[in-house]
Amino acid sequence: VDSGASFTTISRETADKAGIETGLRVAMVETANGTVQMHRATAESFAVGSIERRDFSIQVNDHGEGNVLGMNFLSSLQGWRVEGNYLVMRS
Repeated sequence: VDSGASFTTISRETADKAGIETGLRVAMVETANGTVQMHRATAESFAVGSIERRDFSIQVNDHGEGNVLGMNFLSSLQGWRVEGNYLVMRS
């Protein structure tokens, strides 16, 4: 979870496993590690636990291994908060 990230970003490996195609749409994105090129994509279905979003915009990072849950997901919730080591989300 990164409340400083505008978009949810997944690794190329995750995108490939999920069958998400990126096509040619790219964006230059400012990250903590500098500017990187990421592919734009849409996940037909994107779920975190029991919370699902349809036709959900994501970015695919060809050079990173991590996945980041960004504000485009968090702001779609009724609310969210951190309690100790837990992220509590209300859909």
